[in-house]
Amino acid sequence: MRVDTIQAGDFLRLSAQRFPGRDCFVFDDGSSRSFAEVNRRVNELAGALHRRGVRKGDRVAILGTDSGEYVEVLLTLQMSVDYEIRGPAGSMAMRRGHPASAPAARGGMSRR
Repeated sequence: MRVDTIQAGDFLRLSAQRFPGRDCFVFDDGSSRSFAEVNRRVNELAGALHRRGVRKGDRVAILGTDSGEYVEVLLTLQMSVDYEIRGPAGSMAMRRGHPASAPAARGGMSRR
């Protein structure tokens, strides 16, 4: 797999394999979620959507606030359905290239 072809979902899965304990999200209150935890949560949500009948091409609406959970939903949808992000936060995310860059990430994915 070429680096320039990695999707956000692939990036998360690969990062969870290589750096399971590293921070994926660091929140304003100082708490964090590791790559492994975010990957697990995204896969659980993808499974729940699938069990409810959500498939590629289906439309899913999101009403959310700036949070790690919002970014996890975007990552899930990227894996589960064909998605188009609309609205102020979505516009910013698309300009920056992928949903993981949305303002909800509060600093994005950190490095150690």
